[in-house]
Amino acid sequence: MTIDGPSDVPAFCALETQGHSCEDSSPLRPRERQIAKIGEIKAALAAEGVITLDKQAEALGLSRSTAWHLLNGKHKGSGISATVINRMLAASRLPPAVRATILEYIADKVAGRYGDTKLRLSKFTARIPRTAIDHSRAIGGTPRNRRALHFPNPKSAMPRNRSA
Repeated sequence: MTIDGPSDVPAFCALETQGHSCEDSSPLRPRERQIAKIGEIKAALAAEGVITLDKQAEALGLSRSTAWHLLNGKHKGSGISATVINRMLAASRLPPAVRATILEYIADKVAGRYGDTKLRLSKFTARIPRTAIDHSRAIGGTPRNRRALHFPNPKSAMPRNRSA
C-alpha cells in the first residue's frame, strides 16, 4: 500500500489538538481547499503580470513542466511537495504576493487543513525550513494584506544538508 492510496490512518487536523474545530467557515472539503489555494498562486502570478508559462516557471524557480503541472491542477493529490515549495521560496524573482500565497499554503498544510495524516504532516514539516514555517505562522493561513515577505537571503529558504 502506498502512502497516497487509501489507508486505515484517519485524516488528522492539527487544530483539534489545540482545542479548535477543523470545521472552519469554508464550505470546501480539505482537498478542494488545497486546490483552491494552489489556484491562488496562479492568480497571484497573473496579478503581477506574469502570464506566460516561461515567465511563470522562471518566477517560481521551477522547470516549465513542473510549473505547468502545478498551475494547471495536474499536481499530485497530496499537494505541493516540500521540495517544490523550497525551490519556489528560494527563487530570486518570486513576486512578494506569490511568496505570501505560498506561505499561506504552508500555514494551512501544517495546520492540517488539507486533510493530511499525522505522518504525512510530520514528514512535510520536517522538510520545510524553520524560517518558512515561522513566516507562514506569522501571516496565518488566510489571505491578508499581501505585504512583502522576504527571507534574509534566498539561500536561507533552502533545506540544510542533514547528512550525518
